Amino acid sequence: MSSSPCRPLTSSFLVAAMAALILCSGLVATLGVGPVGAATTLNPKSHFNIVNGHNAGSDSGTYLWVVNSPGGSADDYLYHYNRTTGAQVGAPLDLPVNSACDSVYASATRVWIACETAHVVITVDATTNSFVHGEDVGGSPKVITPDGLEVWVANYGNNNAVRIGPDGTVDKTVAMPGQVTQPMEVLSDGTYLYVTGASDNYIYKLQISDGSVLWSYNTDDLPHTPSLDSPWGMALVGNHLWVGMIWIGAVFDFNTATGAFIKKVRIGDPQCSMPYTLGRVGKQVIVSDLSCGTTTVLNGRTGAIIATPSVTKPAKTSGALAMGRSGFWVLHTGVSSSTAYRFGKQPKKPLIELAGATSKSHTQSFDLTVNLGGEKPPTTVAFSGTVPPGLRLTKTAGVWHVTGQITAVGRYRLGLTSTNGAGTRVAHFTLKVT
Repeated sequence: MSSSPCRPLTSSFLVAAMAALILCSGLVATLGVGPVGAATTLNPKSHFNIVNGHNAGSDSGTYLWVVNSPGGSADDYLYHYNRTTGAQVGAPLDLPVNSACDSVYASATRVWIACETAHVVITVDATTNSFVHGEDVGGSPKVITPDGLEVWVANYGNNNAVRIGPDGTVDKTVAMPGQVTQPMEVLSDGTYLYVTGASDNYIYKLQISDGSVLWSYNTDDLPHTPSLDSPWGMALVGNHLWVGMIWIGAVFDFNTATGAFIKKVRIGDPQCSMPYTLGRVGKQVIVSDLSCGTTTVLNGRTGAIIATPSVTKPAKTSGALAMGRSGFWVLHTGVSSSTAYRFGKQPKKPLIELAGATSKSHTQSFDLTVNLGGEKPPTTVAFSGTVPPGLRLTKTAGVWHVTGQITAVGRYRLGLTSTNGAGTRVAHFTLKVT
């Protein structure tokens, strides 16, 4: 659910048990929680009501986007809210599907929505709140996770993962190594894909370029009762891959280089714990327990429990995790209302995001706006690493732009560095030239 990976369960068993709310977005901030030791209570920075019903959503850093499927299967609408005031922005967008949409990821310029039973991934222009494209991926799209200015979708029904760009079309497909892997989540670091297989109970690390398997781990070999495992959500912190096992109430730590098992951490109440959605804030892992309705903050390197966020739960609620650029959200839905609780703080270092079309013909020029955020204004912006040939970084009327033309067909990794009084941040983005 990252950056993190995020979605409600849609099996008949769990939908009957809870109408989960899931939001997700990439994270670049660090939570304001204390040092490792006894768990402390983490209080929300703010909260507000959102549309009630079966929801999925994402924090773009500007708005809180929420997909609402009344009753879980009726018409779907896309809402967005001011993150600070909670005010709804404009009218909801009526999405062209009649099926529950269970995962969403929003950037500054695009919103991608996975609608599992319709087999469609919808792309929306975030600047105009208008429909861009609906891509039939032919299976059951489950979880959307970011990769630069594109997204990966776990395609459960077709046993593959697909990468979708800002135009809403598939530009890369990676087949799963197992015949019955049925991926619940895929997580990308730009070079590798990490996969949880809900049916074969394997965790895989794949090379994105050719789909080759670098390592695999059969979770039946973990230190718990076999056949009760089911790997689902994931989070990456350095060389640690954290995986939630929903049926045994624990998260497991693996070495990303070798796939070796490191440790097991129990989460929440053992009578009801189902650690399903995981996300990352800096070096911390956020774990959402979909059954108990609780959230836990872990040290991403040691597994020590740091904090337990506190929310006021209405009667008959279900809760879920929502990852954002400056912290995370916990959502609760009750009989007649749903509430979004925000945790974390505005990052001090610059936030860097590109706005504009990132896929061009070799005969067309790029003109991408560099969006910068954070508590303090940036003092410098520069290219980092190897600069794709033909690109320039310019500043016009106080706004930075990446402009120019790349004439050679291919995929290029663009690095941008921004510095302010709090420090420096580097971000990488993928540009596609056809």
